[in-house]
Amino acid sequence: MTKKGIALTDLQMDWLRDNYATMTNAELAEALGVHPRSVGRYGKILGLKKDANLLRLESLRHLEIARRTPKEPSRMSAGHAKASRTMRKTWERERKRAACGLAQKTGLKVKRVPDWLYRQRSRLRRRGYRCMPDSRTAVITVHTQRLPELERMLEKRYQWRFINEKY
Repeated sequence: MTKKGIALTDLQMDWLRDNYATMTNAELAEALGVHPRSVGRYGKILGLKKDANLLRLESLRHLEIARRTPKEPSRMSAGHAKASRTMRKTWERERKRAACGLAQKTGLKVKRVPDWLYRQRSRLRRRGYRCMPDSRTAVITVHTQRLPELERMLEKRYQWRFINEKY
């Protein structure tokens, strides 16, 4: 019947059709002498469905087992665990630097400027502000069309600084 492994007899297939909805795959597999995955595969091939109450009871049983089982310690060696933590911290630092518009210190491929920061810079440039590279500082020039509401919002929400250009 299938490309893989065990073929069930007609009698076994009829029994599987009759009992599939009310028994777990493990119980069916034990009765048929096959692996539980084989039972699931045959059920899928035959288009059989499990009973909703059986599924709910199985879910509750799995939750109870998970609740009682102590957490397994990591299988990672101490050296690998430390390297993993170090790399994670490095990524976090680089993301923060990129989010602030600062230059990266490593060669990790982190998106340099987040979209929201790019939009803010574009908005300020259109109004005549001069944005400093790698920071959240904007210089107010002679040609700047100032918007005090925009400046207050950017200072408060995104920690921008606005500096008057020395004439």
